[in-house]
Amino acid sequence: MKNPKLIIAVIISLVVSLGFAQSDSLTFEQVLELAQRNSASLATANTDYASATRDLSRIQADPLALRIPIMQAEQALQRAANSLAAARLSAGNTAATAFATAKEKDSSLRLAQMNLAIAQTTLEATNIRLQAGAATKLELEKAQNSLASANNQLVDAQKARSLAYDNLRSLLGISGEFVLSDDVAIAEIPSLETVLAGLAQNSQIINSQHSLALAQAQLAATDNAFSARKDIEAAKDRVNNASTSLTETKRSLEINIKQSYNAVLAAQGRLQTAQSSLSTAQSDYNAQQLRYNSGSISPLQLAQSELALANSQAQLEIARHALAASLRQLDLAILGAR
Repeated sequence: MKNPKLIIAVIISLVVSLGFAQSDSLTFEQVLELAQRNSASLATANTDYASATRDLSRIQADPLALRIPIMQAEQALQRAANSLAAARLSAGNTAATAFATAKEKDSSLRLAQMNLAIAQTTLEATNIRLQAGAATKLELEKAQNSLASANNQLVDAQKARSLAYDNLRSLLGISGEFVLSDDVAIAEIPSLETVLAGLAQNSQIINSQHSLALAQAQLAATDNAFSARKDIEAAKDRVNNASTSLTETKRSLEINIKQSYNAVLAAQGRLQTAQSSLSTAQSDYNAQQLRYNSGSISPLQLAQSELALANSQAQLEIARHALAASLRQLDLAILGAR
């Protein structure tokens, strides 16, 4: 029967053969930088911002420019700046999601490799027991089926990892093999008050504020002796409608933001649960290691405990990524990005 060191050696050989041992590596920050550099949406937003800046400078330099056209140009620049920030945030979110997916597929592949090594050892042990008359043919058949299933899981994990890395390469505009050297960063969870205050930068609120300011400026330009009463009343109605729209927009967004914030808190709770589960799995593995050293359990039982520990580590990784993703979604919601 194989011992744990031999099982681990099999796993390492599989890892190396599948391309994990590469000299090129990328950090999370490098992935974000490359993704933003390669983002067509971000490039377009940069161009739009530069164009809006030129338009404002041009109209400000015009001595005959009126107040409302200048205001509209200023508003256009503010919207372009907001769109640029949203595009940068969106590109970062897409990159972080692809990064996290690739990391999770790495973990899934490692779990599949460990499971395959255990299945191979189990089959070999069952065959030896069968030859010694200590196992039945049915037990051997079950071990063979488990090995076939483990092989299929490994193939699926390899394909999923390959697809995840292909997606990441496309997103970053690079080719070749590389490894991801760290993990997704998790920002500190802000207070709900801080989150709600951030709505001042929300694109929908800014657009509503612009509509109100423009309506007020148009009313100021209309409410004089040169305008008919119906035109003045129509201008006042536009101000009232814009004010009502702004109030409703704020109310609706606050509800949506609170829902997004609750999703962050829920993800934080799941992360804490995963941390507790990992702590328990680590304690179990440590106990099994001691039992193995004392000769109380078999190498296969120790390997199974190691697999359980690795699975808990993978679940913790997923929970961390989910919390980071919920925080990014909260940032997108605050800014009004899509």
